[in-house]
Amino acid sequence: MPRATKVFLILYTIVLLLITIHWFSPFYLLNFDQENSLLQLTDEKDVVILSEKNFSHVVANNRYVMVDFFAPWSYYSQQLAPEYALAARQLKGKVMLAKVNAYEERGLKRKYRAQGHPNVYFFAGGVKIDSYTNARKRDAIVKWTKTKIALGVYTITSIEQAEQLLMAQFTTVLAFMDSLQGQDSEELAAASKMNTDVLFYQTTAVDVAKAFQFDQEIKIPALILLEKESQHLSHFYGPFTKYAIANFVYVNKLPPESDDHIDY
Repeated sequence: MPRATKVFLILYTIVLLLITIHWFSPFYLLNFDQENSLLQLTDEKDVVILSEKNFSHVVANNRYVMVDFFAPWSYYSQQLAPEYALAARQLKGKVMLAKVNAYEERGLKRKYRAQGHPNVYFFAGGVKIDSYTNARKRDAIVKWTKTKIALGVYTITSIEQAEQLLMAQFTTVLAFMDSLQGQDSEELAAASKMNTDVLFYQTTAVDVAKAFQFDQEIKIPALILLEKESQHLSHFYGPFTKYAIANFVYVNKLPPESDDHIDY
């Protein structure tokens, strides 16, 4: 046997031996068992399974929803699953965590442009607000979700979002603004803290404002309140201060019994 061949066989044998030692070392087996145990023992009972049949109803009827568009064959989806389930357990009662099998639900995948897996979206009042592209660990998922809840005011930029908002089963406020930053936005955010049972949104998009029957000639900033039960629209054109806005919302957020609803 040529010397070069002997050297190759010796090196090949050494490499195989090292790989075998690594795979069957106590440290590796411990980590392997721990990972498998996490996958096997994590209960997904707090994660809601969504499909074309129930998706719209669930996101429209729950204040905050996170949706994971996953693929069963995706390595990263498989790694996220137990962490996502643990986050669902920790956030239970505050945010609904749900998942969609994007391989089976192709229509939902196209509708929400879920490219790559996993793809996690955050919905507030039925409106797709943001996506979370680096979802990996429970603590990070919980932290990111809580920052979204704490925003108080959510930004709408498209007709698609406006349509989602119109389908929501919550009393909502939409402000039509010159800018999404500055004093007016700060006053709106402060007013939202005084009416936490109402969802607040803001927009600078003219087509979104038209969808909510804002008059093209109105002076902005202005806002409307859509009361969920009666679907009554109340308009606010008054001074854009937190107290004036909060008072308007307080008066108009209940279903109208007579002529109590007042445009300001």
